[in-house]
Amino acid sequence: MSMVHLVLIPIPEQAPEREPGRNRAIDLKMGFTTVLAIPGLLSLIIFSMFNNFVGGVYMALMDLRADDHVR
Repeated sequence: MSMVHLVLIPIPEQAPEREPGRNRAIDLKMGFTTVLAIPGLLSLIIFSMFNNFVGGVYMALMDLRADDHVR
């Protein structure tokens, strides 16, 4: 119920200004270049992605196993 009250509170804010000549493709390229420039960051990102994927699958399988024991 309190979330409904928070949604009704107006918060005035201005739209962010974009720099002329910049678009999302440039930001994406710069981000990828930055990740490659920092030693070990790409491998850390890949490891984290793999770890989260395996952890999610493991949790889903354990949830199925727990449901079997309840019934």
